[in-house]
Amino acid sequence: FEQLCINYCNEKLQQLFIELVLQREQEEYRNEGIVWKDVNFFNNKVICDLVEENTKGILAILDEKCLMVGDIKDRDFLFHLDRVVGKHEHYSSRQTDSADKELRRDADFRLKHFAGDVVYCVDGFIEKNKDTLFQDLKRLLFSSKHAVLSSMWEDGKLDIRAVTKRPITAGKSFKQSMNELVQQLSRKEPFYVRCIKPNEKKSPQEFRDSRVVHQIRYLGLVENVRVRRAGYANRQTFEHFYQRYKMICAETWPNWKKTRDIKDAVHALCADAHLVEAAKNAQTHDVAFGRTKLFISKPQTLALLEQRRRERFPALVTMLQTHWRAWLARRYFRRLRAIFFIKQCYKKYKTRRFFRVLFGTFKDVRNHPKLGVGLPWPEPPLVLRPFIRYCRLIHSTWRAHTIVARLSEEQQKEMRLKIIGLVLCYKYRNDWGYRRAWKGDYAREHPLADQYTQALDKLQRDLHFKHVLFTAVVMKMATTSKTQERVLVLTERFMLKLDPTKHFKMGSHPVPLGDIVGVSLTTGVDGLLVVHMQKDNDVVFVVKGSQRNVELTVWLTQMLFRLFGRVLKVQFQDTPAFKHKNKTSSISIVRADGAAEPAFAKSGAGVQLQLPSQY
Repeated sequence: FEQLCINYCNEKLQQLFIELVLQREQEEYRNEGIVWKDVNFFNNKVICDLVEENTKGILAILDEKCLMVGDIKDRDFLFHLDRVVGKHEHYSSRQTDSADKELRRDADFRLKHFAGDVVYCVDGFIEKNKDTLFQDLKRLLFSSKHAVLSSMWEDGKLDIRAVTKRPITAGKSFKQSMNELVQQLSRKEPFYVRCIKPNEKKSPQEFRDSRVVHQIRYLGLVENVRVRRAGYANRQTFEHFYQRYKMICAETWPNWKKTRDIKDAVHALCADAHLVEAAKNAQTHDVAFGRTKLFISKPQTLALLEQRRRERFPALVTMLQTHWRAWLARRYFRRLRAIFFIKQCYKKYKTRRFFRVLFGTFKDVRNHPKLGVGLPWPEPPLVLRPFIRYCRLIHSTWRAHTIVARLSEEQQKEMRLKIIGLVLCYKYRNDWGYRRAWKGDYAREHPLADQYTQALDKLQRDLHFKHVLFTAVVMKMATTSKTQERVLVLTERFMLKLDPTKHFKMGSHPVPLGDIVGVSLTTGVDGLLVVHMQKDNDVVFVVKGSQRNVELTVWLTQMLFRLFGRVLKVQFQDTPAFKHKNKTSSISIVRADGAAEPAFAKSGAGVQLQLPSQY
């Protein structure tokens, strides 16, 4: 019984081999329209049917005898076989063939398998085919707490309602297992390894040719070789072939665009690879076109295609790297552009917010008591920090313009003069008279103001000047270093020195403004002023009044720039120098308690200016 099951298994596997390798391959050629000459081979399906047929098979007859009630013998099973399959060409027994003396009567029968004839003895068939282990016992063993014992009886996990059913026979169980195995293998792509025994003794030193030839013949290896030699080494669908090898042809890479039929693309691939098609030369060809597949006849052809495919890999890898790096660069650029866009939007937001706060702060600045002085300036963004400096400058300029616009014409004129004074003196003096009003005409404070006015009118008619810019009473140093009281008059053309003791008569000649090259002052509040001349002796005098010498300096600076376009050179020195008779001397300043007016006196090589203590 066990040998029958083993041989039945071999028959099923051989049948699967025939269907997958021989029969199915030749059927594929016919279905694809490939010119093909069938190769004859032995089909053992008749033997498989003899064993497994549902009603007339050996296993079915054996199951029928096992289900009978009563004392059923093994020879009853053999008699039933003789009656049902006795005329089968692959079955024989002593009852069906009395001339066969090798078979025992009522005990043996012979089956002609694909590998040879096998004699079976029916003794024990019925007993071995029965499975007396019922389902309730299997369920009991499956419920065991021992893991190994429970895993041995997985059939026990079936539903309890199946416990009372009669268990299937061993033959039927083996048949079902074989059918399940064949179904699983038929869904795979099998690769066969055939083992051939050189002898029956299992000896490595003996080789029986007849035994080896017998195995080769009944294993179907001869027919397999014939089919393989006459057939094709490889077959692929058009779509698979096109997708795998399209990179080796310029017409198909990266995509076939000439027609919609993929078969045309495969034709182009084969033509580019110089492959001979079967339709063109039926004797020697490389490929054959079926209805849905391409058949490659020689392994060398497939190796050639694979080689050309491998040769294209470096260029394809380079192309992929190029596109990948380009994509990375584009992504980086897009992200960078997005970053700059977000940054730009954020800057615009911060700028708009800053300007909203700035405009809100200075919205009513014109009506502010101090025109915006003291208002808190909002903190600007980093990009607007240079701009905010210009805003402060604009505000300061506007504020100054607004303040100046509110002044009278005389006040604006005085303001411009004081601005010049600030530029000249801010580095050297803290107090240069900007707090007082700059009147300009201080000579009218003289006790003889009426005589002065009459003398000035006469001079204006004689010298033909229009405007008197500045007048003041000064203490002038004479060439003999004596002190003389004079009235200094500055016009748009001359600087005049009038003598009060002679009815305000002018000196020898007026001093043209063009001859003045510079002035010197001290850093103190002494009123001293040295006017440096281009040719004549320098004019040295003390202007009476608080810081009026600075006012005179400003007028001289303005008129020289307006008339001649040059800047007056202004110097601040503790001991100013002057030139008399082509000699340069210096003036030192001292405080004298008994002095009533400023006075000059010789002191060694220089001149000493003595000032009252309260001056």
